[in-house]
Amino acid sequence: MNQQLRKDRVAAGRIGGLRRAARDLDPKATGQRGQHGLAARWDAQVPTEITDPAERARRIDLLRRAHMADLARKSAKARTRQAAA
Repeated sequence: MNQQLRKDRVAAGRIGGLRRAARDLDPKATGQRGQHGLAARWDAQVPTEITDPAERARRIDLLRRAHMADLARKSAKARTRQAAA
């Protein structure tokens, strides 16, 4: 992706986020909806034959931790690229 396209996308995302924040009456509710959406996505990834609630919760937690580790890896990679530029 070229640098100008990236800058345009970052700016568009920032503008969209600011507009949404201006519309929302309760920012905590927005965050909670996002967390519930992520939890639902991870729950859908756990095999349906696992019906024990404790085991499903353990697997969802593992998927959450994997997601966070992936974000950390991508962040470190981006910081390395920025330092090199």
